[in-house]
Amino acid sequence: MWLLYGISDIIFLLGYYLIGYRKKVVRDNLSYAFPEKSDIERRKIEVRFYRNLADQMVESIKFLKISRLQLNKRVIVTNSEGSEFHLKNTERNVILQLSHCFNWEWAGQIFQLRNPHPGFNIAVYRTQSNSFFNHLILEARTRFGAEVLPSEHIIRRMLQTDQPGNLVLMVADQAPLPAPGNYWTEFLNRPAPFFSGIEKIAQRKNYVLTYVDVRKLRRGYYEADISIITDKADQYSGTQLTELYVRKMEACIRQHPENYLWSHRRWKHSPPDSYTSVKL
Repeated sequence: MWLLYGISDIIFLLGYYLIGYRKKVVRDNLSYAFPEKSDIERRKIEVRFYRNLADQMVESIKFLKISRLQLNKRVIVTNSEGSEFHLKNTERNVILQLSHCFNWEWAGQIFQLRNPHPGFNIAVYRTQSNSFFNHLILEARTRFGAEVLPSEHIIRRMLQTDQPGNLVLMVADQAPLPAPGNYWTEFLNRPAPFFSGIEKIAQRKNYVLTYVDVRKLRRGYYEADISIITDKADQYSGTQLTELYVRKMEACIRQHPENYLWSHRRWKHSPPDSYTSVKL
């Protein structure tokens, strides 16, 4: 790994100081998210973010060859309540929701490796316009036996089965394409859209909803903290579960902001005219 992290240092220097990869996007996002912080404080977050982004890039390459043993050493699962519930309740259907916190790919796969559930094991992804990157994502997420489905097919797949013990893993903070059914809410001080279809299936099928907070311990080592949002999804209505996910994710991002994907153009779409800011 030392050679890869040497390459990461070069990527950081090129991306931050010479190319300035999406620097305006990153600074705008941090400015909106943390208006209470000084320019110096936000700049420190910015620099640490670019270092983590470079590490994520080389770790994605490593992920194509990493062994099960190495992955288990490099990602520690914490929160005994959440992880024990997930491991012991093999008859319940579970949705593991992550966000774009480094390294979400490694953390997602650690749950695929340890999954004791007898049903299907699905990792959801969004189809990429670039065929090369689309192929890499598929290859990486199927390495340990998971079934990989594009986000537009996952609802149908979940509806087609009544068997227990299904595990669905998804990075749920991606920006959906503009559609009337999107759920809009305040996210890091700006309105942002979220998918709402998964929530409806969770309520109908009574899935256990969890959130996985990924924290970087040091280079190449992460902690995945799993917490239960609810194990009674059928008792919620409307968009309450999506709102709970967003609030949980936002709190975690504020605790370790340098670990979030600030280069993502997450707020590029404007809310509908009917949008009003409402929080639980």
